[in-house]
Amino acid sequence: ALPISAGARTAFSGSITLDGREYSVLPKKSCGYIDAHFLRTFPLPYFHISSSNLTSRISGKTLFNSNFVVQGIFEDNLALALEFEDTLIALDAKKRGASEKILWNCTEMPADEEGDRLHWSVSADMKKWVIDIDVVCHTSKLFVRNIELPEGNRKVMKLLSGGSGTGEIKLYRRIGKSLEIIEDAHIAFALCEFGQAEEDEI
Repeated sequence: ALPISAGARTAFSGSITLDGREYSVLPKKSCGYIDAHFLRTFPLPYFHISSSNLTSRISGKTLFNSNFVVQGIFEDNLALALEFEDTLIALDAKKRGASEKILWNCTEMPADEEGDRLHWSVSADMKKWVIDIDVVCHTSKLFVRNIELPEGNRKVMKLLSGGSGTGEIKLYRRIGKSLEIIEDAHIAFALCEFGQAEEDEI
């Protein structure tokens, strides 16, 4: 289970008004958001990517019952949860086998015509599955949130965040020493976050 969760499929319909402009919320086309924290503090550094807006690059179809979230860092590990139609996969940050590994990074990429970009990458290697995720977001579409950490003392985390990430997620099944690709999906409107603790008071 994930101690902290963010991102979800939208299960309601209606409208939201922001700055005088009305937006429609459609269950099959909109991304929900959940932010629940049950720990005494946030994982640091804070790494998060998630999306429920996935389109199969194999069939071309929208994957309505599919989503993923990768989050941490919990004692140098990430937690991962993935749902591809009827395939459910979870990788706990603390309870995992010796052969289960996950690598991640958040790096700056060369600018393109739209400006500077950040790249979130994750590669999870499990006994039965291999998962590769790559998401890119332009820094011009990211914003900074200052979050006061729960332990007090006015310690804050500067969180770089945005919901316009795009990229690709691939799921492979292990068959002996070879890999069979199960799904290759385009990611849209991914929530991308990265943050570190700051010593300065808010």
